[in-house]
Amino acid sequence: MKIFSVILLLFLLSILPIIRTYNRSVGKSWARLLCLGFIVVFILTVSFPELASAVAKAVGLGRGSDLVFYLSAMGLILLAGASLLKFRSVERRQAALIRQIALKEFSDLKSSI
Repeated sequence: MKIFSVILLLFLLSILPIIRTYNRSVGKSWARLLCLGFIVVFILTVSFPELASAVAKAVGLGRGSDLVFYLSAMGLILLAGASLLKFRSVERRQAALIRQIALKEFSDLKSSI
C-alpha cells in the first residue's frame, strides 16, 4: 500500500497546476486530457481484468478491483473539483453581468430625471 500512497500523492500534485490554470484554455485542455486518460484506463481495466490485477499487485494492492475502486475515487474527486471551479467561474460571470445591468439601469434612471 506504500507505493499506492506515493501514486496518490503524485496524482494530487499533478492536479494542482490544472486547478490553478482552469480558467485558461490550457488548464481546460489538460483537464480534458486527464479525463480522457481516465476513460482509457477504465476501458482497459474492464477489457483486460488480468492487466488490472497485475498492475494492482505491482503498486502494492491485492486485487485489480481495489485498483479500479481507488482510481474511481480519484476520478470522482477530480470531477467534483472541476465542477466546483466551473461553478465559481459561472458565478463570477453572472455577478459581473448583474453589476453591468444595475449600472446601466441606474444611468438610464439618472438621465431620465
